[in-house]
Amino acid sequence: MIHHTRLLAMLVLGFTLLQCDQVLAQRARSYRPSRPTTSPYLNLLRPNTSGVPNYYSFVRPEQRQREFNLHERSLRQQQARKLGKIESDLIQGQAPIHSTGTGSGFMMQGTRSSFMAPSRYYPQAGGGPQARGIQPRR
Repeated sequence: MIHHTRLLAMLVLGFTLLQCDQVLAQRARSYRPSRPTTSPYLNLLRPNTSGVPNYYSFVRPEQRQREFNLHERSLRQQQARKLGKIESDLIQGQAPIHSTGTGSGFMMQGTRSSFMAPSRYYPQAGGGPQARGIQPRR
C-alpha cells in the first residue's frame, strides 16, 4: 500500500511539473504598440479654462514631444550601431587603443601657468599691464 502511494505521489508530481512548463510557455505577451493608438487631436475636445486654445496647450506640445522621442530613438539606435562597430573592431583587433589624453580636449596645449602665481589675476602682485610696460589710458 505504501509503495502504491509513493508511486501515485510521484506520478502526480511529474504530471504537475509537466503542466507548469506548458503553462509558462503559453503565457501571453503584453501588447505594446509601436505608435500611440490615440490621436493628439482628441485633446481639442478637452475642457479648457485657460485663455490659450487647446491646440497650443495640448495638441501641439504632444506632437512635438512625439517628434522629439522619434528623433532621440533614432540617435540612440545610431549610437548603438557605432558602439557595436567599435566593439567588434576592438575584438577583431582592427582598432588601435589610444591613451586617454590623446586627441582629447583636456590635453590641448595652451598657455603655461605656474602653481600659486597670481600675477595673471592680480596686477598689484607683480603682473598686469604695468609690469609688461603698457601704460593705462588717461
